[in-house]
Parts: sequence; structure tokens; C-alpha cells
Amino acid sequence: NYPIYVSDRGSPGRKYLFIHEFLRKKLYKKAAGIIAQTNRAKEITEGILPNARIKVIGNPIRRMNVENYDCSGKENIILSVGRLINTKNHDRLINIFSKLNAPDWKLIIVGGDALGQNNLEILHKIVSDFDLDDRIILTGEQKNVDQYYGKGKIFAFTSSVEGFPNVIGEALSSGLPVVSYDCVAGPSEMICDGVNGFLVPVFNDKVFVEKLQILIDDERLLNQMSRNAQVSMNDFLIEQIGEEYYSFITSEI
Repeated sequence: NYPIYVSDRGSPGRKYLFIHEFLRKKLYKKAAGIIAQTNRAKEITEGILPNARIKVIGNPIRRMNVENYDCSGKENIILSVGRLINTKNHDRLINIFSKLNAPDWKLIIVGGDALGQNNLEILHKIVSDFDLDDRIILTGEQKNVDQYYGKGKIFAFTSSVEGFPNVIGEALSSGLPVVSYDCVAGPSEMICDGVNGFLVPVFNDKVFVEKLQILIDDERLLNQMSRNAQVSMNDFLIEQIGEEYYSFITSEI
């Protein structure tokens, strides 16, 4: 006789197997409430269950173990963090970086291959083809990612499919403005365009280059966005997210 709450963690718009969709329609109806990660996920669930009680609550973003939040004391580094899978589009990011007028900047991509894939090797070849081995660093999988957030000035995110990308929150919390594809869900929940980063239409790499170049060329804007980035994550601290869960679950008691 206990109320059941569902937390939907899938990527909005993703096509699931028939059995998954069938069970979701059947089981979600029995829930006292549904927690969606993003507004897009909420819209999709409302399309399936128009009378459902749904609340949007994002993931909590941890406090980062970063020593230096000030851009002026950091290296000229564009950072990207994520598994080396096709939907992250790291090949496109390398191509984007190659078009920047920023000879004193580096790109660091932190992440390892997914099981059974060899994208790290493929990306190394792409970097060599661009003759950028001295300016693009592929670290592979790393246990201590915080050290890289502490080094970078800008975070670049070229994923085309997301649920709720925690790495964007971690980057913002570390004071890195984020330039990201505006994929179907996730980035727009944390990035306020022109305030703490830029949202770019998916696969519009010309605009992506332009937005990165703006931040590289305008140190004052970069520093302002860096400060905005840190403040913007206050709503995603674990204490705040926990309070939202508690309030939603107890509001019907």
C-alpha cells in the first residue's frame, strides 16, 4: 500500500523496444507521481499519459574539487569530457577546432572507448590528418576528471543525443562557459544562451566555430560567463535537488 514514484532516466525521443513502451504505459499509470529529468521528457510522458502527475527535477551536480575558478589563471584550453561513442561527435569537434583562429589554444578530450569500440584510435588518426597532434590531446579514460575542469577555460559539447548531461553541469560548476549542440533534451536545461554559454543548432558547425571564437577573442565576456556559470549551478546542488524530491513526494500525503 505504499505509493510508488517513477524516475524516468531515458533519453527523450529515443526509440525503445515494444515491450519497454508497453510496460511504461501500463506501469506508469500506477505511479503516484513521475519525475522527469527535463522538460522535453515531461512533454513526451504527458503525450503518453495526459493525466499523469509529473515533476521536472534535474540531476544533482556535485561540488567540484577545483582549485582555480579564475579564467585569468588558467591555460588556453577548450575541454570536452565524455565517452568516445559516435553520438558524442568528437570527430566533428576536432574539425571545429581546426577551423578556429586560435594558435595558442589547445583542445583536450577526456574519455575512453565504450566496450567493443575503437574510437580513440580513429580520433588519433583524425588529429594526425589535421596535423594537430601538438594541440589536440586525447587522454583516454581518466579517474580524476576534476583536474581537467580546473585547467580549462571553455567547455565544448557536441553530443547529438542526451538525457541529462552531467558533464555540462560539472563544467558550469567549475566556471567553464559551455558551447553545446542544442540537442533534443539536456543542454537547454542548464545553459542560458548568451549568459553562461551558447546553444548551437545540432550539426551547425559553422555557428559552433563562431561561438567558440567569440569567447576566445573576448576575455571580458569569457570571464563574465565564467562567473555566471558557477552561479547558475546553485539550483542543482544536491541539497536543492533533494528538497525538490522531498517536496514533490510529500505534497500528496
